[in-house]
Amino acid sequence: MSKKSKKHQQAITTEVAEQQERKKLLRQLAIMKRLPNDFRDIDPGSIDWENFADITNRRKEITDWVNGPIVYFGELNEHEKIILGRPNKLIRFQLVDAMLDKTNWRNTMDYAEHIKASWIYLPDEEGPVVEALNVLFSRFGYNVRARGPVKSERTGQLIGVVH
Repeated sequence: MSKKSKKHQQAITTEVAEQQERKKLLRQLAIMKRLPNDFRDIDPGSIDWENFADITNRRKEITDWVNGPIVYFGELNEHEKIILGRPNKLIRFQLVDAMLDKTNWRNTMDYAEHIKASWIYLPDEEGPVVEALNVLFSRFGYNVRARGPVKSERTGQLIGVVH
């Protein structure tokens, strides 16, 4: 094989590699444009969640956050403890009479931020309420998100409750 032919093949190989890299970067850019800026606003475990982790190389940070402490109020049933407690740490937030006052919601948020909680578990709230809270938490810059009741993947009913 002549030198000219080798150089030509190397040039073609380099050009193909550059085109592939360019396509990959354009695909990643398109994905990132449609995703929220904060990974906490993406459903954990979803394809978008995985794409965000791969593109930004922040998988460890993302995984550490999703496995962080969960703040909850009241009592959890055994099934909730099993599901929510793996691998998260469950922290019961004691409700006192003063905490029922709406003005103390900020204290709850400050506490959750202080312990670096990932979630505030709200088993009695409906989906739209949890979604609205998450929008507010995101807009106010909190690193914690609300989580609604745990439901069975099979039946869609609340876990641990006999129907």
